Amino acid sequence: MRQPHSAHPMPETGRRVHGLLDGSEARRGRRVAVMMLAVMASLVGSGLSGCSMTRWLKVAPGEYVVTRCPGESCGGSSRAVQRLRVDGDDDVAVFTLTDGSEITSALTRRERAYWPSGCPTTVLDHFMEVLDVAEPDMLEALVGSATVVLVRDCPRDPVRVVLRADGDIGNARGSAGTACSWTDSCICFAPTGEPGG
Repeated sequence: MRQPHSAHPMPETGRRVHGLLDGSEARRGRRVAVMMLAVMASLVGSGLSGCSMTRWLKVAPGEYVVTRCPGESCGGSSRAVQRLRVDGDDDVAVFTLTDGSEITSALTRRERAYWPSGCPTTVLDHFMEVLDVAEPDMLEALVGSATVVLVRDCPRDPVRVVLRADGDIGNARGSAGTACSWTDSCICFAPTGEPGG
């Protein structure tokens, strides 16, 4: 049997007009949005908490061999040097020349405030340690300067240490921001046993 047709429209309670939310659904939607923002913020925060936005690259003690400099700078007498040993306990560098002779030089570490920045990225700043090298008279012939430094090149990998003349390093040059631009006279070293080293 057919139900009689009612002249009264259905009550508005529980009905939704297309595209509009009633008050409780709008509040629930706002709560969900706030919870999603809180979850996203905690994920981003936890992801960044384990890593620093600044990388301090130190010259590590150890044995190094001469390697090709990035961009292949000209002028450094890399053929005259075979190896470098950095002794962190005594702050000494020992350069072994191709004829077997050695140059032993005292190292003076510069404070972090004086480390040049380099290899800029959108996320990280790299700061390269600089060590002042004594015995400049013996090393001057290698890099053409009376003031010689060892610099931990950036980026972090591959590890490179650069013997070069003191001066503008990294971003101060307005170049690629490395320890040795193509206009510098440099000798680059890689850790012994590393590919390219």
